[in-house]
Amino acid sequence: MTANDCPTGVPVAEWRTWLTERLARHLEVDAARIEPDVLLADYGLDSVRAVALVADIEQRSQQEFGADLVWEHPTVAALAEFLGRGASTPDR
Repeated sequence: MTANDCPTGVPVAEWRTWLTERLARHLEVDAARIEPDVLLADYGLDSVRAVALVADIEQRSQQEFGADLVWEHPTVAALAEFLGRGASTPDR
């Protein structure tokens, strides 16, 4: 897979691992408890933690995303897929 296949330059599998670890850190739970297809809201992700997670994603990807990124892609799997394959910087 090349950087052209991944607009963020990071493959889906790497995003999935990173997101799982980062989400676990924000929620103060063991990463082994995070399932890729469970809604982030079901883990108790609130708006404050969601904004912090998006900030982490922006820092890692060097791209800007709206604060609603995690609500538009509400699971680790969906978010990783978007970031690894379908990400684009929104028009601002």
